Amino acid sequence: MSWNPLLAGDSGAVSSAFWILLALGLAACAAPPQVLPEAPIEQTAVTTSDVQVREATARVLPRGIDPEILLPSSDTTDDVVATVGDLSIHKRHVYEHLLKTEPAAPRRLIDVIVLDAQVAHAARRWGITLDSETVERKAAEQEKQLRTEVQRQLGVKVTLGHYLERQFGMGEEEYSQWLRTKIIRELYRQYVLRFAALREERVEVRYIVNSDPDILRDVADRVRQGASFATLAIRHTEDANRMDGGLLPPFGRGFDHPVAEVAFGLSPGELSDVFVREVQGSKRYYLVYCLRRIPSRDVEFSAVRDELTRDIENRPLAGMEFRAASMSLKAALESLNSDSDLR
Repeated sequence: MSWNPLLAGDSGAVSSAFWILLALGLAACAAPPQVLPEAPIEQTAVTTSDVQVREATARVLPRGIDPEILLPSSDTTDDVVATVGDLSIHKRHVYEHLLKTEPAAPRRLIDVIVLDAQVAHAARRWGITLDSETVERKAAEQEKQLRTEVQRQLGVKVTLGHYLERQFGMGEEEYSQWLRTKIIRELYRQYVLRFAALREERVEVRYIVNSDPDILRDVADRVRQGASFATLAIRHTEDANRMDGGLLPPFGRGFDHPVAEVAFGLSPGELSDVFVREVQGSKRYYLVYCLRRIPSRDVEFSAVRDELTRDIENRPLAGMEFRAASMSLKAALESLNSDSDLR
């Protein structure tokens, strides 16, 4: 049995997942300590139009200062989610209220939906599927972990069902559905993004960034004399990847990073000159060391499925690699739309 990427979440599942996600976000503001593992932060490439989102925001900005501005509009007919006296609150009202109070939240959610649509489209075209056994195994492992953690922190008198209801307003069945949808989404993203990256020429580098070019020139001289670039990066780089020795995950052409263009001009083992880039209005100086060049691989998904599975199990996609892989997917989708022979 296999999961269809476009049918994995039917309308009921999508609706349920949306409200559970919203409940999880609201519950995170509560005072009691949280036991339920937080869903990973949704990392998304920039996919939506800022103009379109701003226009959507403008349509729901309140007018006037009468108490009525706190009430939802009455010209909607979608599903009712709550009632207050004779007032019905619809799904649309939740979105409009988010736009008024947390304008960044719906934009992030739109990006998540767009990314999922792109992943589903690519999965269909490349023949990427999941097996239900893997989904069920991962769900069982996470459910067991949560049950154990609830008992450890709250005692045997508090069941998982009581905890979920009290903390998030959902039952065990609803949580189970949400968890499986989350696992399916994560797996498709990992397979699709890794496969898209594999089909593109990539480069892997270490880099050091510092506000003082003289420091980097000294580092360059020491590296040419045999010093370890990674060790010097730990000491001198001013970026967050200090403890990784300035390592960047493999990325393709067009990756949005200050060192990307220079990196593609280097051969394995080659060190760049010190160069400057303007970042957020400030001059910053960079030095790049090329670790390897990775040629593109024009292969079918079935030929590399086991390889990608091992890679995902050992090294889940996260952080900077997600950004790089998202750029690869964007480029691949453009090719999919323009070349009917690309699978």
